[in-house]
Amino acid sequence: MVLKRFRVILFLVLCSFALGQIDSQDASLDESSGEAGNPHNEFECPACHQGLYAKKENIDKDLCYKCHKMEKYRNKKFRHSLDIGCLSCHKNHQPKSEPLLKNDPIDVCLDCHENIGSERMHPLRVRDPNTGGELTCTSSCHDVHGTDFKFLCRREPGRTLCISCHQDLK
Repeated sequence: MVLKRFRVILFLVLCSFALGQIDSQDASLDESSGEAGNPHNEFECPACHQGLYAKKENIDKDLCYKCHKMEKYRNKKFRHSLDIGCLSCHKNHQPKSEPLLKNDPIDVCLDCHENIGSERMHPLRVRDPNTGGELTCTSSCHDVHGTDFKFLCRREPGRTLCISCHQDLK
């Protein structure tokens, strides 16, 4: 099965070179080789990469929205800037972490928000009492896709947000 998939991918890449649809800098067999757990693995390459979207630089939020319906965020008062596009944070092939992020979740945020000093930032990489995992910017505090609270907070900023983890402050 893996060998057959590799042959199909190789055939598509070679055809694309021959037809001039992509150049050698855009194609990467290891990017499309498929990694365990990536939900995009269930699709063949042409599901995303065809026509206008044949080249990597043409992939944008409109392509992502064909499958990823963001309806629950449409009417939110606060949303992350749509100018940055999905691929500013997410990576379709060989993501570094969940949910298909291009880097460690904290580093993804700090790529753009490097000016947030430690005096304004909650300690990170500690245990998140709500999820049981590592505390990141988005695990319990912020929802970057959209919320009804300023600063993209998951709850009302201040006491309401703090006591969602810090039960001792109730």
